[in-house]
Amino acid sequence: MNEVLLQIIHRAIRSDRAALRSLIERYQGLTYALAYRHCKRFPQAQRIAQAAWPMAAAKLPVLSEPERFLDLLSASVERAAKVIPATPLVEDESEGAEHSVLKTEKVQWRRLLRQALADCPLPEASIFFLRYVEGLSIEDITDLYGVEALSVVKSLRAVCVDLSFRAGFAGPTRTPPDLEALPPDRREALGFAVELAEGGVSNEVRMRVERFIQTDADARREDEAVKQVMSLATRTFAAHRLPPEFVKDVLMTVPYADAPRVVSLPRTSAYGMSPASAQTTARQAAVHAAPETGMAISLGLAGAVVGLVVLLWVMDRIAFSRSASSMTTWMAGSEASIGLVLFLLGGGTLGIFFTRPPLRARHLRLPPLFMAAHGLATGLLAALLFLLLFDPYPALPSYPIVVGILLPLWATYVLALVGLRARWAFMDLEKRLELRLRRMEDMAPVHLPAAGSTSVPAVPAQASVHVASQAQDTPANASSPAT
Repeated sequence: MNEVLLQIIHRAIRSDRAALRSLIERYQGLTYALAYRHCKRFPQAQRIAQAAWPMAAAKLPVLSEPERFLDLLSASVERAAKVIPATPLVEDESEGAEHSVLKTEKVQWRRLLRQALADCPLPEASIFFLRYVEGLSIEDITDLYGVEALSVVKSLRAVCVDLSFRAGFAGPTRTPPDLEALPPDRREALGFAVELAEGGVSNEVRMRVERFIQTDADARREDEAVKQVMSLATRTFAAHRLPPEFVKDVLMTVPYADAPRVVSLPRTSAYGMSPASAQTTARQAAVHAAPETGMAISLGLAGAVVGLVVLLWVMDRIAFSRSASSMTTWMAGSEASIGLVLFLLGGGTLGIFFTRPPLRARHLRLPPLFMAAHGLATGLLAALLFLLLFDPYPALPSYPIVVGILLPLWATYVLALVGLRARWAFMDLEKRLELRLRRMEDMAPVHLPAAGSTSVPAVPAQASVHVASQAQDTPANASSPAT
């Protein structure tokens, strides 16, 4: 079994409908051959093959080793052969033995060949079935069985020799000879026509064997019998091939199965958690603390220093300017009350406290720019308190400028930080809820068919009833490729 087939079986085990269809298309002939070994009748074998696939599909999810798929298929065919009732033999299947018009020599030969195939006890008869009933090539058969082409040709040679004797083409003896009792030359010549037609041999071997066949009467008779089997096989069994709609009919009887749910995030979670997977059953390890404490403190201190220095530098520039004197004179007597000042300072201080960057938080991560902006607000607060409490400009009262202009602007800036932090916190809450729901869905049990609960669907005698119930689940163009 090559790697391509193993990949298809892997996907079919995971309830991939397209992979199951591909398996049916590839192994329908082998299923038909295995079914024929049980009942020895072509119409009954087709019904068994159709009933065996739903059993195999039900067992696929619990198949531990994909390499044992052929064993599973063989066991499913055996169970289906015991369940599907045998139909009575109709007159058409008996080839009309009593009619004189059908008693020609070639018709009788075909009847004998069919009977010989039914009586053949060799397990290699399935290879003959695939080659001449289903019309598969040697390469296709090697892919199905996972063997070399030489082994397939040898098996085909053994079956053709057996059929040539059982059909009576090699003489009155209906029992194939014991190869160990034959001379080496006779043993090499027996069934050589199959190897010459299918496998190819060297020129030297071909000439030596053909020379022996021409000089030995028994070997010549046996070689002609094998050639007769090969010439009759295709025309004899071509009418018994599986119908083109076999795959479609099988898919109608196989119920849809939910594929195992694999809930995973497309990338690493922003909260330090590894993506959820179908195998996640235990609690995840503790996540890492978000952003580094040293970086948060450094950015905050840098912003505070910048805010303090910048505000004091601005006040130092405008303290003794003419515009500042005019503004102070114009605002004299209209300063805000002490209550409003305390409200703005208290509210802004609380805003700075609640918008502080997380040092040990596990979930919310803020960008570095926000940390610097928060430090800037802290530095501005320190500068405002210094100006209000110490008034470093005795020649110019700075209280009206600080209270009337700088304090409201600072409070508005802090309010913007509070709104931005609240928005990020809400988005973080949504993400954490979504992650938790995904993890809960990921850990929910997936109900697959139990190993012993295989139900055998009835073979659709009236296909119209079954098609009406599942037409919406089956593609309209589902058809089996011509084999």
